[in-house]
Amino acid sequence: MALLVVFGALGLARFSYAAILPSMQAALGLSNAQAGGLATADLSGYLLMSLVGGVLAARLGPRRVITAGLLVCVVGLLLTGVSWSYPPALLGRLLAGFGTAMSNIPAQTMVGQWFSQRRRGLVTGTVGSGASLGLIVTGPLVPWMVASFGGSGWRMSWYVLAAGTFILAVASYAILRD
Repeated sequence: MALLVVFGALGLARFSYAAILPSMQAALGLSNAQAGGLATADLSGYLLMSLVGGVLAARLGPRRVITAGLLVCVVGLLLTGVSWSYPPALLGRLLAGFGTAMSNIPAQTMVGQWFSQRRRGLVTGTVGSGASLGLIVTGPLVPWMVASFGGSGWRMSWYVLAAGTFILAVASYAILRD
């Protein structure tokens, strides 16, 4: 489940941005500077929550924080998808960055507590591969959705990614244990 959390947080919510950006940029009339600003907002949200996410997980338990983080990702993805201009898209990407760090960091660190030192490297490497799995899935999926749904393909991509992330949030709450 920790691997799937990383898959959702990084692969779906964060790394898919580059594949969606060209059609989103054209539809919203964003400049290159604004497109870069969206990426900066995502990374800034990730950085800020990276500083807090571990503390939250230690106080509230990783299960709750991971689930909440994935739900924040869902809100960020949906807001990005319904955006009609730069400011709401910027807020959506900032929220996605917050949620990504809030779920990814505790998911990658909690497994270190579950396994002996001898197996910890294998387990953390396996969990971390969720990000690569996300790229493998979204790499062909997002361009297909963008092409299949015409001018609203970029929006549909964000909605599908939000739905997948929501499913992972529900599953993480049901399966993960502190």
